[in-house]
Formats: sequence, C-alpha cells, structure tokens
Amino acid sequence: MTRISFDAPFRLLGSSWTLFINGLDINQDLYFEANAKRFLLSDPGANFEELGFISPVAGKRLAFHFDLDRIPSSVTAFSFQVSARAQAHV
Repeated sequence: MTRISFDAPFRLLGSSWTLFINGLDINQDLYFEANAKRFLLSDPGANFEELGFISPVAGKRLAFHFDLDRIPSSVTAFSFQVSARAQAHV
C-alpha cells in the first residue's frame, strides 16, 4: 500500500495502486489535478470516465484505484488537494 505524506515528493512503483484517504469529513473536499484540470474526487456522484485511469473502490468512500498504465502521455504530473469549506478545518 502506498502512503502519501502531503508536501513531500514520492515515487510510485508498479503499474497500479490504491489510495485510501482517511479522516475527511463532509465539509472537506478532495481534489485531483492533472494538466490544469481539477476534479472533485470526494463528490459521491463524480464522473470518472473523463479521467480513465482512476476508479472508485466499490463500497469505500474516498478510496480509489489508479491504473498508471492508462495515464495519457500528455499527463506529466498530478496532485491532490484537500480543501476545507468555511465551517471546516483541515
């Protein structure tokens, strides 16, 4: 399992991995950004078809499968951002 420390670079090994985000509440959002496009991953109705290489883990909120072999060559970097709404704290 891959562990991510925010604000720290990391290298992914293997062709697929699963990311679990724990501790976010309903007032916090998880964004994924690639090539200046932002996607709200924490939206229960999020459409993952446009990304093509990310899919939600069935039955697990804020858990995602990433297929690194399916990332388009135009994507040179991607990032995650946790954002709090006015009444929440990160």
